[in-house]
Amino acid sequence: MTKLIGTNPNQVPSNADLGSAAFMEKKDFLTSRGSSLSEINSIMPATAKAVFIYDTSKDSDGGAWRKRTQNTTWYREPINTQVRGGRREFPAVAVIVAENDRLRIYDGDDQSLPMWMEFLAVGANGNAMIGRTLEDNSCVYMLNGTLCLGRHSFGLHIINFIGDYAQFKENGYDTTYAYPIGTHRNANNYWELPTDQGNDLLHDKVNSVTMRVMDGAPIDSRSGLPRPTIAVACGGTPGGVTIIRDDGIAVDISSGSYAAKHIEFVNDRIINVGVRDIGTGGATLYNVNMRVPVADYSFGSTNCFNETITSGSAGGFIYGNTHRPPAVGNGTSDSALMEEFDEHRFNQQVTGSIAASTGRGALHILERDNDITGSAGNAPANIHRISQVVIGEDYNTGWLHGDQRLCALADTEAGIINSSGENLLANKTFTNNGSFPYETFSATGLNLSVQNTSGYGAANTTWNMEIGVVYSVKFNLTLNSGVAPQVFVSGTSSWGNGRSFISRNGVNYFTFTGTTTGSQYFNFSTSNGDATNYSVANLEMWKGGVADRGDDRNQIRNGMSVVGQLTRTPVASGAELVAYEGFSSSNYLQQNYNGNLNFGTGDFYISGWFDTCSDGRVIVERVGIDQDSTTSNATDLSKRLYIYTAASKIYVTFGQTGWNTGIDTSGSGWKNIAFARKSGVIYSYLNGKLVHTKHGVTDVIGDTDHFLRIGTGFPYRVSPCTGKLALWRISAGSPTHKQVARWYEDEKKMFLPGAKCTLYGTNPQVPAVAYDRETKLIHAGTSSGRSVFSGITRIDNTTKAVDTEISAVNGMVIEIDQ
Repeated sequence: MTKLIGTNPNQVPSNADLGSAAFMEKKDFLTSRGSSLSEINSIMPATAKAVFIYDTSKDSDGGAWRKRTQNTTWYREPINTQVRGGRREFPAVAVIVAENDRLRIYDGDDQSLPMWMEFLAVGANGNAMIGRTLEDNSCVYMLNGTLCLGRHSFGLHIINFIGDYAQFKENGYDTTYAYPIGTHRNANNYWELPTDQGNDLLHDKVNSVTMRVMDGAPIDSRSGLPRPTIAVACGGTPGGVTIIRDDGIAVDISSGSYAAKHIEFVNDRIINVGVRDIGTGGATLYNVNMRVPVADYSFGSTNCFNETITSGSAGGFIYGNTHRPPAVGNGTSDSALMEEFDEHRFNQQVTGSIAASTGRGALHILERDNDITGSAGNAPANIHRISQVVIGEDYNTGWLHGDQRLCALADTEAGIINSSGENLLANKTFTNNGSFPYETFSATGLNLSVQNTSGYGAANTTWNMEIGVVYSVKFNLTLNSGVAPQVFVSGTSSWGNGRSFISRNGVNYFTFTGTTTGSQYFNFSTSNGDATNYSVANLEMWKGGVADRGDDRNQIRNGMSVVGQLTRTPVASGAELVAYEGFSSSNYLQQNYNGNLNFGTGDFYISGWFDTCSDGRVIVERVGIDQDSTTSNATDLSKRLYIYTAASKIYVTFGQTGWNTGIDTSGSGWKNIAFARKSGVIYSYLNGKLVHTKHGVTDVIGDTDHFLRIGTGFPYRVSPCTGKLALWRISAGSPTHKQVARWYEDEKKMFLPGAKCTLYGTNPQVPAVAYDRETKLIHAGTSSGRSVFSGITRIDNTTKAVDTEISAVNGMVIEIDQ
């Protein structure tokens, strides 16, 4: 069933004006305005595959072309027929709905959305204007009176209402139809010769189409309007993108065997392409960002931004590096949509392996922090950083800058969180690996004692993993001599397979997310030739006990473990986001060594929220592991990252350099602090405003034995935080001042009473997303309903599933569900 929410911009300018009617079911909304149920059911059939709200006021002439089409055949054709409604003039707002073998245009100027015109795919000989039956419509777009319809099986149909003609393009064919729209759109039409003018498509299968009028576009002699540039994402071999330039020439961006899934124009000249190689072992995603090329162009891993997603990996939450957007989809999922939503922002829905396998999805809101540059020819765009917010059913990361390395305290589950639980390894026993045995080995249940002087060594036990579940591990390691073992979580008992962690002498905490379902190995392993003598005791593995969101979904990064017990309470009355409190010398968050936090002399960024932290307290510290002692070690202290309070101010030490930032900590209430190093300059921010700058801080940050704690320091400076903490993030790279200010304005709304910040529902997938440029609202369709976001907070939701597509323009929202 399809739902209509809102109405046309001439009558209701925004959902805010509609009030509760903005979220009425189609039946309730339309019947309240005099429509009958039978009329409602005939409006949007459940077989719809694509929907597009076309607002002619966005055309180059503001839609004035509608008033000068009386000479066209479609204007003069009989009205009130099965394929033509009762109005001659093209609607100011048209709702265009594509089914498999039919295209309907509805009159959005009328509250009851009557059918205005219908196109039918007829027969097997291609004698209708939108082609033959069983070719499956896939996508639709319209601009400046020109409608583009893509089909999964065969090609692109371009219908120009001002010029009263149509074209057809596929691989090897580029031709116009002989007869106009009003007389032969549904039967007895044919292609004019020649049928191949050299401006055809890269591949017959069309997955996505978009249009944009470029600066300086030539005027079309038949329409009197600037010609749009049309970009078509093609799937198959070869695959890629065909761009029909405004001079009529078609150029290809070829990807060889990789299918182009989605495409959008970003800003005025840039094309964003999601391209994937789908196979049984996973998928390779290519994100190509470049100007419209002047000639055919081929790309690959060396000249685009790519991410490989292996089968079963947690691909839905890959943040990438400073030159790579997050990954989209997996080997069986095509769900990815992009919508530009202002100069540097666009919204992208991502469903990765976790979502595809367990039903969990996420909404990604992405932002570019700089103007996209590059030559006018074939050079890829110079995109330095892409930041994002990741929103799920039970977390909201806030803004994650560029090359994200940590996201913690971003969840919405209130209550106690512990460093223990049901031991999933209870009654298990370690065995000496037959292929890589330790020379001396003994095990009593989970207690292990080994010794090795040469060769590889591995001790294994098995357990049953669940995909998408977050696990915590705790054990005591006594390193008598030599090298500490690595911990591997893998599908085989071999040394060096799967996800690894570096252990240390003393208590160890690790967190990870399940990437598959079924039996897995838990291994203590040493490398070939690494002498070791160690024992393991008090080993536990349990579900939960992790205080990060998003970060641990990437297999190369570690999570934050809860040590002891902490309390989570809403950041404000009725708010979804929770704060962590109850920090002490035995209750805090810890992350074992994570090389991704070793920034060296490079740029980095750290941001977080706190409420009421008294003087002489540690908020964050990362330092060498021997700081578990009560004495200092100058070598480890020289590379630390340290944020603490003193004299009602925030102080920091980065490397060997420490200073008073001037950030005031007095008084209660939530405050956001952020620090960025860029080219040796530290910028300190309070609530989005730059308050202090320090030059010449080129100290090395991080070392191979450094651990991270949030909420307290290490025993030499334990002094736990007395207040509340939420939303702490660390990344490589440095944002701009404008970004920090804008991110604060977005995030502070999450700390208001009653603030909602998650996707509505349980285990929501996100098959559809749209951005309304007029109301500035993001609409995310999920299996539980449509979540409506203003910025990064949810302001409303519906409760009916959205399975296919959403289109939103100026308060009118059309949903398709099945």
